[in-house]
Amino acid sequence: MNSVTANLAKILLIALTASSFRPQIHEIRKRSSGEGISLTYILLNLVLATEQLAIYTHIIIFDYKGGEESIIANPPGFGDWLNWTQFVVTWLGQLTLFVEVFRFPPPRPLERTWGLMFYIFFLCISLLPIILELVTEPPWREHRAYDGWFGGLFIGGHILFVSPVVTFLGLLSLFVQLWETLSRDTLGALSTEGLAWQAVVFAVVGVSWVFRMGAPSRPGFFSGFMNWLSMVGWAALDNLVFAFVQGLLFFVAKGRIGSNSIAGEVAPLLE
Repeated sequence: MNSVTANLAKILLIALTASSFRPQIHEIRKRSSGEGISLTYILLNLVLATEQLAIYTHIIIFDYKGGEESIIANPPGFGDWLNWTQFVVTWLGQLTLFVEVFRFPPPRPLERTWGLMFYIFFLCISLLPIILELVTEPPWREHRAYDGWFGGLFIGGHILFVSPVVTFLGLLSLFVQLWETLSRDTLGALSTEGLAWQAVVFAVVGVSWVFRMGAPSRPGFFSGFMNWLSMVGWAALDNLVFAFVQGLLFFVAKGRIGSNSIAGEVAPLLE
């Protein structure tokens, strides 16, 4: 695939990603309610998107001069910035959902308080350090990847420690929303269209990340796989985790609609 075709495919995926958030946002605004949607579920998905954005933003601003160890061009090309835009659009979509569910009823003061505090804390260890590094050690000062201890500590700590935990939180979001959905008689504002759309779109996005960034090869299957996973595989894995969660929630939600419909038809016959 040549660069023009690849970039067109990236633009298409960015557009599809943005549109995949529309059904759920529309449903919440139409009802003026986030009933049936767990704020914690939305929060964990937002954290997943924030972590991806933080890692790639640091790479494209500071670490592109890493020579053979860099996963993007030096200097970053148009395709690299399209990759960054993909992360930004996903993050903005999740942030919008969080704000919408946060501001509409039902009242859930405890969940709102801890959710807001947790996300502020996560911003302090993800995007805020990048802003501080940009101010204190801007890349135009002949900055090379990992020359500064702060940058090395950030990217190493996130890829080795924070990112795996965040991926687990993404999986945990499934059980949080399942609890919310199965404990209710109706789906409330939860959009099955949005779940289905995002399951398909993010599955494609996840697979695309396998080809969008290349990691330096390492001898041996295991060491090569672990190197790929730590350097670029996190993007594919996190998007596929989100697609899996949305897909499973879709089938559960459709099952709830079907069972409620049958129950509604049978009830009059029993009276």
